[in-house]
Order: sequence, then structure tokens, then C-alpha cells
Amino acid sequence: MEDLQTLLAGRLALRMRDRGLTITTVAAHLEVSVTTVWRWKHGFPLTLSDEGRVRLERLLQVPDGWILDPSSPLPASTPAINAPTFASVAAEIRAIGTELVARAWRRLDAQRIADRSNLIAHRYGVDGEENAKVRVIGERLRISREGVRKILTETLKRNDRSAIEAPRLAEPTGRMAAHPGASVAELDSMFAPLLGEQLSVVGAERFRIMLGLNLQPSAS
Repeated sequence: MEDLQTLLAGRLALRMRDRGLTITTVAAHLEVSVTTVWRWKHGFPLTLSDEGRVRLERLLQVPDGWILDPSSPLPASTPAINAPTFASVAAEIRAIGTELVARAWRRLDAQRIADRSNLIAHRYGVDGEENAKVRVIGERLRISREGVRKILTETLKRNDRSAIEAPRLAEPTGRMAAHPGASVAELDSMFAPLLGEQLSVVGAERFRIMLGLNLQPSAS
């Protein structure tokens, strides 16, 4: 059974690659966690519900039953779909952080991936700027400051960030242009629903710079 699950997981990974689908994209469209999709790519569950299977196969654009039939041929490559839109910038940061960790540390179990993705999310302010300090993160996760820095550095070094899409992250940039004299506190208050959790425009900007994104301001 384990060999079959591994075979199906490999086919899923190939089809996701052909469709240009990231772990984050699949998770958002199927309304499951990024960790769940990561598990599927390492051992596909034979007990997936019919509803879940159908939704996944539609997203992959494959015939009914393809995902559980290893004898079914791999369809021809098709154009990628648009990136999903998350409820907030904080949610997008969490999802991207999880994907970066899953790519960088392929042999980690789901719990350690979740721990390291939380580290990234906290470092970029989803729990507030005070809790984004390396010292605070280290105390919370019970690791040294150097350990925090090493995880961050290695995770980013092992990733090609040029292909990452972050449509939600672009929104504060466009909206801030309409308030040139506003303070950070005022901007955080105005954009609180868009930012999500305890995220500040400062943390969102640090995350944008880390990804190397040259986001174009939106007028919306």
C-alpha cells in the first residue's frame, strides 16, 4: 500500500508541475491546509473522500478517477490557473511561508514544517511587530537566536523566490498611495481587515522585500 501511495503522490506532483500549481494554490482552491497538500505529495491518501477527489481532479484537469488509477496516462501539459486570493495579507504570508519551508526542508514531518512556517510568519509580523523580534521568537519556540536566524537564512537560501505570486501583498501598496501623510498606526488601523491578525504595514513591506517582489500599486 505504501508503494501505491508513493506512486500516486509522484503522479500528483508531476501533474501539479505541469499545471503550474503550487502547494499553496492547491490548498487554497480545495480549502485544506498547506500541510495536507504537502502530505499528499509524499504519500497520497487512498481514503480521500469522493468530494475531495472530484475537486482535486477538476483542479488538475484530469479524467474522473485518474488520481487513484496509476495506469491512467499523464495528460498533456495545460496552462496554469491564476493564483488564489487569500482572505488577508497575513493568511497569504502564512501560506507562502509554509510553501517555502516545505520546498527547503523536504524530509521534515508535517509538525516540524508547521513549526518552521510559524517561525517565518512571526518573523514577518503576523503576531505583531513586538513579537517579530528574533529574541521573542526564540523564547516562544525554545530555540536560540542563532537557531532562529539559521532556519530563516537556510529556508530562503534554498528557495527560488522569483516565481512566487503574492497578489494580496500588493494591495496595501496601492492603497497607501492614497494616504501619503498617514502614520504607520493610522495605516494599520485603516487596513486592519486587509492585513489580518496583528500584521502591520511594516511587516507586510518587510515580507515583500524578502521575496524580492516589485509589486505594482493597485488603484483599488
